[in-house]
Amino acid sequence: MIQELFNFSKISSLLKNKYGSFVLQKAIQIMNLEEKYELKDYLIKKVNITSNKERTRLKCLIDMIR
Repeated sequence: MIQELFNFSKISSLLKNKYGSFVLQKAIQIMNLEEKYELKDYLIKKVNITSNKERTRLKCLIDMIR
């Protein structure tokens, strides 16, 4: 289910919505360390594809992943 949330087409629509951002934050909190690293690498590759607003929101999400 978590992998489905972070599908790139869905994540861009979730980032536009404050409740979607909340859901993403909670999903990140329950992920294990290995999943977080994989997700972070995946999102970093997608940053160049997005528009400026989405890029900013995506970078904030990437910064939340530790």
